[in-house]
Amino acid sequence: MRWADLPRDLLHVVYAKVSGPLHRVRFAAVCTSWRHAATRPRYAAPPALPWHISSFGGRRDRTKRLYRPEDGEDLSIRVPSVAVLRRFVGAHDGGWVAALTLKHVRLVLVNLFSSAEVPLSVNQRKFAPASSDGPWAIRKIVFSREPTSSGCVLAALDCSSQVALCRFGDDDGWIIITAQERSRFADIAFCKGKLYGLTTDEELDRFDFDITNKHDGATSVRLLSVRRAPQAYNIYPFNLNDPPYGHYLFDLGDNLVMARTWSHRYNKPLFEVFKIVYDRQGNTHQWAEVTSLGDYALFLGETCSRAVRVPADGRGQVERNCIYSANHATSTRQRNGTIKVAHVSHNGMWIIPPRV
Repeated sequence: MRWADLPRDLLHVVYAKVSGPLHRVRFAAVCTSWRHAATRPRYAAPPALPWHISSFGGRRDRTKRLYRPEDGEDLSIRVPSVAVLRRFVGAHDGGWVAALTLKHVRLVLVNLFSSAEVPLSVNQRKFAPASSDGPWAIRKIVFSREPTSSGCVLAALDCSSQVALCRFGDDDGWIIITAQERSRFADIAFCKGKLYGLTTDEELDRFDFDITNKHDGATSVRLLSVRRAPQAYNIYPFNLNDPPYGHYLFDLGDNLVMARTWSHRYNKPLFEVFKIVYDRQGNTHQWAEVTSLGDYALFLGETCSRAVRVPADGRGQVERNCIYSANHATSTRQRNGTIKVAHVSHNGMWIIPPRV
């Protein structure tokens, strides 16, 4: 029997075992029948796993090295010219990144793989942080949906704990939101289309905003309110004598989840994961510890955190119920020992490549 004559069901089994987009492209290049098996909806590629890249686009030769944890290999790519000498502060599925110039705070949204750009208005390209640290004052930018969609809203978090909003097509630029006096924002994330802010004292704010269509076809974003859910402090899992030094807010299976890191002896950070639990009225919330990630692998980073479902036998070298940290150069472990922790690198960020 020739390779091209293998049954489609068998090809599906083989394709499901192929790890990494690069190897799946090679699979599809074998012959017509293999390419047909790889591109049919029934045999669709699994969700893309994040890749690690340096967050500083400082090399003038445009070459950057990506690390793929799925197969443990490095890949060199040529980034678009507009991404050179810029700092990456956010990422979205499909290879999109938010990048800021180093000398002047100018924002671009570019796809590292296709070189496509999202057009921004003059006011949207300008981001004026409260401090004078330029792009280093911008900690993170998150996307509400696909950047090429008309309803995409950007949310930015800077080091002064301000959150700013803008929507594509809005010439009015950014709307600045300041945290309440008693707290500072540690992270922001979209979940089910809603924007949430996590404060350093682990309280949760929800930003309600309205998107208005103008007569000329443009749109604007208007902030309606910032609502803080009362917290049940009787189970508040926070040690004031030894506060955590890192907080991450992300979406795990349509549930809002927080991860935090603690300093520990021998300079080994500890990881804890909590999910949000509301009372029956949907008001008071509490953080309930998550002792297992189940089918998910968690990729933590300062500018992009992502939970991805992983099959029981793993995705190459990526295992389920494991945290992959991009921010710690020392060895790491999880507090209760039930969730594995793997160190990837430091001084970088996660990006989500195109699904192949």
